[in-house]
Amino acid sequence: MGGHFGAPHLGSAYTGGMKLRNHILLLVVATVVPMTLFAAALIFYNARLQQQAAERGMRDTVRALALALDREIHDITTGVQTLAASRHLDDPPDLRRFYEEAVSVSRSFGGWAVLSDPSGRQLFNTLRPFGEELPLPSTKSLEMMRAVAVRRRPFVSNLVVGTVTRRPAVTVAVPVIRGAHVRYVLDFPFEPAAFARLLKEAALSPAWIATIADRDGVVVAWVPDTSNFIGRRLPGHWLESLAGRSLLALSAGGAMLLAVASLLAYVLSNRITAPIVALAESLKRSSDLTPTPASASAVEEIEELRRALEEATRHRIAGEALREADRRKDEFLAMVSHELRNPLNAMLGWLRLLRGGTLDAPATRRGLDVIERSVHQQGRLISDLLDVSRIVAGKLTLKMEPVDLPALVGGVVESSRPTFDAKSVTLTSSVAADAGTVRGDSERLRQVVENLLSNALKFTPEGGIVSIVLARAEPDIARLSVTDTGAGIAPDFLPHVFERFRQAEGASARSQPGLGLGLAIVRFVVEALGGSVRVQSAGLGKGATFTVDLPVVGGVVGGHSPRLLDGVSVLIADADADTREVLAAIVAQHGGVPTTVNGAREALATIAGRRPDVLVCDIAMQGGNGVALIRELRSRPATEGGTTPALAVSADVQVDDTETLLAAGFQAHLAKPVEPAELVRAIARLAGASSSRSQPR
Repeated sequence: MGGHFGAPHLGSAYTGGMKLRNHILLLVVATVVPMTLFAAALIFYNARLQQQAAERGMRDTVRALALALDREIHDITTGVQTLAASRHLDDPPDLRRFYEEAVSVSRSFGGWAVLSDPSGRQLFNTLRPFGEELPLPSTKSLEMMRAVAVRRRPFVSNLVVGTVTRRPAVTVAVPVIRGAHVRYVLDFPFEPAAFARLLKEAALSPAWIATIADRDGVVVAWVPDTSNFIGRRLPGHWLESLAGRSLLALSAGGAMLLAVASLLAYVLSNRITAPIVALAESLKRSSDLTPTPASASAVEEIEELRRALEEATRHRIAGEALREADRRKDEFLAMVSHELRNPLNAMLGWLRLLRGGTLDAPATRRGLDVIERSVHQQGRLISDLLDVSRIVAGKLTLKMEPVDLPALVGGVVESSRPTFDAKSVTLTSSVAADAGTVRGDSERLRQVVENLLSNALKFTPEGGIVSIVLARAEPDIARLSVTDTGAGIAPDFLPHVFERFRQAEGASARSQPGLGLGLAIVRFVVEALGGSVRVQSAGLGKGATFTVDLPVVGGVVGGHSPRLLDGVSVLIADADADTREVLAAIVAQHGGVPTTVNGAREALATIAGRRPDVLVCDIAMQGGNGVALIRELRSRPATEGGTTPALAVSADVQVDDTETLLAAGFQAHLAKPVEPAELVRAIARLAGASSSRSQPR
């Protein structure tokens, strides 16, 4: 099976289903909820069994406590009844003697005695001296005394506030009957501490809450904390509320468990779905032929899917790139055919007219001019094709020699003016005489200037302006700028301006001749000479500026100006004899004084004996590499050459290696093969920054 893999159509999203994340959440809920309900049922069942067992034990305990409480109250009632039968209350009553007897009895029971008449008026209270005037009893106390007198039987009250003590107490009241009449009512109040003591003596579990309440639900005793609840009325549903709180706590725990499970499901679902979403986004972004790899997934199946999609995307992008290359090839062939046929048609037409012998002199001259111009155009076209072919094959050679750049640029400008005038385009120039001398191929440099001017003229309409400026931008840099007021360049095409066979969209519509090779040749030549070229444009219709920076070498052609390395002593350490010879020749050609050694030990010995201005050191040498050499050198004092500026020369151009070399102690790094101009400029900079040249050697 064949064909290209295509990305799925992502323009319209499927919205008929539910997200994978929601499916995972539902799966977790569907798993957790039944488990939670089952666990809750087990908990309730076990709790119910434990509760029933506890209730049976509690009922037994409560029965025992009730019996003990009844015995306590019965004993108190019996004691009060015995006291009520005292002879001191017979006719005639001796209340003082009875008061003393009541004091003695009340001490044994831990309470106090109160004697009242049937109307409820207190006659004495053992808490007060006999005969002391007593306050009026409360309404509840009066009602209780009268009820005892009427019913003629003992009565145990609810929790009431004592008339004298103003503290809560429970009262056992007994009628004092003599004959057929109720003469007195004897009551024996005692505080809730007696009931609390009874509960504490029962040795209940610390987790239990034991309560004794009166008929109205008022707390008489509460264990373990007594004081906070005495006298407070318990609501009728307080036991149910305690059970409700337990149920609420259990429900809250279940809800929290479900929330935690849902959160974990959400986190895990993100780990699963995030790579899938990233894959989808990657497929969307890869539509511009730029593969955007998605992050790896911890899920094995999703990781396999990611790798498969990335592989398919690479195949698709490669296929689209191949189709784009085919399309550009077809366009290039059509463009070459067009550029070759047009001049040929013109030449063939004029040749036939000339062969006819019917043309007058002006027409003949015009025909010959057209033929000459077409021949030059054909020659330039073929020359550009051959140059690009040599560049691609790496066979384009440059004849390196000093070139007077101002003279060269001025000559090209003057020879180009007629062409600009013919198109009614103004050519302005500013060529600084001190722009400097560059080392390069004069013919190729002339081609660079001509191509830049030709390109500017091509896209500048009649009445436009093209400006060319040559000046010294930096002490060692000459800058050539060509600015036009023409068609400008679209921002998205700026990165492709210097590519081979690339022309902006619509270039053919402007009927401009050329194959899109001129600027590619410009970039290659400039960079081969150690320079740089760049382009700026504010957009379509706003013109463009091409800027070329070239390194300047010392001296003027034919003159005797000082060279960059005049008097600079350079120690060259390299294991390769040919390399040492070439580097020494370059240094000597620019006025330097070279000394060569083939190993690290020789270099250290030479520096110790006669310190050079600059050390040029290879990284791979005999007797230790360049890094070890520079570290050893930097460990020495300045008087032994420890501060000698050093330039590393190696075949490795990686950034990490450069940083390592600089950190080791080198001041600069050049990659092989070394451009002579770059080498000279680097040595000159290091020599200028060194103070060792002024020190006697």
